Amino acid sequence: MATGLSLREAAERVGVSNPAIKKARDAGRINRMADGTIDPDSLDKWSATRRAPRGGANRASERKKPLTNQSGGQQESERERVAKAALAAVLAPGGMFPDRASAELARDSYQAHLRQLQYEERAGKLLGVEKVNQAIADCCSKVRTALFAIPSERAPAIARLKTAVEVQEALRIAITEALEGLPARFDEIARK
Repeated sequence: MATGLSLREAAERVGVSNPAIKKARDAGRINRMADGTIDPDSLDKWSATRRAPRGGANRASERKKPLTNQSGGQQESERERVAKAALAAVLAPGGMFPDRASAELARDSYQAHLRQLQYEERAGKLLGVEKVNQAIADCCSKVRTALFAIPSERAPAIARLKTAVEVQEALRIAITEALEGLPARFDEIARK
């Protein structure tokens, strides 16, 4: 038979304040055992359905030292349990979250990621697909123009060459010069 927990032990176990446990117990969200102590299983179920902790350093879970289990190892914190549950939910078939706290954690994480993307877009660090596609099309157009310009620019000089090796070398130099000028063109397009 499981032993019950005192108010203080229950608060330390889930990382909340004593009044939070008392309030949940009085509201019937946490069951009492026959001797009036708090039922550990009921406490764990209540803790799993709570909102993910959002407070700063004044939260009970961060003020108190972590509890140690009977084998001497440290118990995982509430945030670690919620994070693991959220990860398991993402990997679970059907994409269902096991509890409300892990669903809220996933939602908050998604919203934070979305805000980061919006900030990077406003700061000019992130471009839309349309702008990227247009920049690539502009660069390809410039490459095409530079390469098509080679014959008209170099034909008279190449016509005077006597061997295939000389022609090959002259063409290689012309293509290299055309392509070496492209980084400056890419920078010009990127600034638009």
